[in-house]
Amino acid sequence: MPRAKEFDPDTVLEKAMDLFWTKGYEATSIKMLVSHMGINRFSLYSTFGDKHQLFLGAMERYHQKTADAEISILEASEDGIASIRRYFDALIDRFTAEGGSKGCFMTNTTTELAPHDDAAKERTGAFLLQMQAAFYHALVRAQTAGEIRETRLNDYARFLTNTAQGLGVLAKISPSRDILVSIVDVSIGALR
Repeated sequence: MPRAKEFDPDTVLEKAMDLFWTKGYEATSIKMLVSHMGINRFSLYSTFGDKHQLFLGAMERYHQKTADAEISILEASEDGIASIRRYFDALIDRFTAEGGSKGCFMTNTTTELAPHDDAAKERTGAFLLQMQAAFYHALVRAQTAGEIRETRLNDYARFLTNTAQGLGVLAKISPSRDILVSIVDVSIGALR
């Protein structure tokens, strides 16, 4: 009879996500993972598969825990511009909090792995399309409410997606609230 796991897979996956988010995929070794997760190699491989499968699981966890919660700010609102501002404020709060200089896990993965890892590219691409769609819906609401006259809503949704990703990159080297807020101010001003 197989032994029962002596750890909670969700808890150790969360620890793996944190380490990958901080270090990146390539710089994170199996040795670092088992130490950080508090499990042995056999448990890692039998529960999560290889390092790449664990990383993909960590991406999914990030998407469920962090990205979906932030995107829901755009999707669950009846507001247009106000929901876009709340979304960016939530990003800035995360990026300027203690430990926030890790940036965005998905942005980090896009720049590190997407050019040569099809699974990472597929997942980060889907995430960016989800974000773009959420911005588009908020822009439609803004247009309907007369907050903006712009008709190229898809272009502006891509622009806002790019702004969000750029904030994630900038937060890794200069997580200054004032700078991030000024970028968002200019970006939202461009909509009017």
